Amino acid sequence: MYYPQFLKKGQTIGICAPSAGTGEKLEHYDRALEQLRAQGFHIKESKSVRNTGITSARASVRAREFTEMFTDPEVDFVLSAAGGDFLMEMLEGVKWNEVRKHPKWFMGMSDPSTLLYILPTAYDIASLYGHNAGSFDYDPLPLSQQYALSYMQGDLVKEESFPEHFVGIGSDDLPVEETYWKTPHGEVDVEGRVLGGCVDALRDIVGTDLDHTKEFLKRYEEEGVIWFLDNFALSAEDLYHCLWQMKKAGWFTTAKAVLFGRTLFPSTHIGFRYRQALEKIFGKKIPLIMEADVGHTTPCLTLINGGYARLKAAEGKGSIQFYQK
Repeated sequence: MYYPQFLKKGQTIGICAPSAGTGEKLEHYDRALEQLRAQGFHIKESKSVRNTGITSARASVRAREFTEMFTDPEVDFVLSAAGGDFLMEMLEGVKWNEVRKHPKWFMGMSDPSTLLYILPTAYDIASLYGHNAGSFDYDPLPLSQQYALSYMQGDLVKEESFPEHFVGIGSDDLPVEETYWKTPHGEVDVEGRVLGGCVDALRDIVGTDLDHTKEFLKRYEEEGVIWFLDNFALSAEDLYHCLWQMKKAGWFTTAKAVLFGRTLFPSTHIGFRYRQALEKIFGKKIPLIMEADVGHTTPCLTLINGGYARLKAAEGKGSIQFYQK
C-alpha cells in the first residue's frame, strides 16, 4: 500500500468538488478556509467548488477537475469540498492513469466514498476518510478535526472513542448523548487492513467494472480486512439489502471485524432493526462494533482507507491505531 507524501506547513491543499459544490454554504466554507490557512496551509480551488445546485458541474467537468488536482504540481494534498448525491456520474471520466502517476492524499467523506475506495482497491494508493473542506469551520477546532489535521501531516496518533456525540444535524445547540461503542459479541482486539466508506455511495459500484474489491482482498489475504461502514440515511431494511449485495459480491470474505457508525437518520418500514441487519450479514463469528464514531454523526474519527491498523473495543470504549505498513 502506497502512502503519498504527507502535508507540510506552507504547502497547498487543492480543493475540488466531485459531487456538490459549496455555493449554498459559502459562509461556513469560507470560515473553514480561514482555519486551514491559520494552520499554515495555502488553498487552491477548482473552478466548480463554489457553484450551487445538486452537483457542482457536469460530470465531465467534475472528473477533469478532480484529475487536474493530482496532475497540478502546485497542489500537495487533495480535499473534497463537500458531499452530495451523484458523484458516481463522474467516475468514468476520471483519468485514473494520471491519478496513479501522480499519487497524492485525497480526503473526504460521504459521497466521495467511491473515489476514496477506488484509490486503494484498484491502485494501492491510501486515502483518508474523515472530513470534507467545509467541516473545518470551527474556532477552536474540535478534537475530531484535530485528528484529521494530524493525519494529513503524517502524525498517525492513536484515536480514542469520543466521550459524547451530538444527536442530529444542523445547529450548534444540538443535544448530546454519551458515546457507547456496542460490542454485541464481546471484546474486540484485531489487526488488519482497513477498508470502507459510506454505504449509501459504495453500493453504486458493487459488481461494476469499478469494483476491485476481490483483487484487493486477494492481495491482502494474509492480513484480512477491518471494515468501517458509514450509513448516512438508509433504512434498516435498505441497509440489509445493500450489505447482502456486498456480501454476495464477495466483499466480506476476509473480514476481521466490522466498525459500524451511528446512522444520522435512522428509520424502518416494518420495525426491522439495524442490529438485525448487521447480524444477519456478519453472524457471530466476525467481531462487530456498533454505534461507533464513524461517518456523518459528530464527532467522527479519521480513517486511512487501505491502511493497516489495530482496532480495540470493550465496555463501550474503543481506539484505533494506524501504522505505515
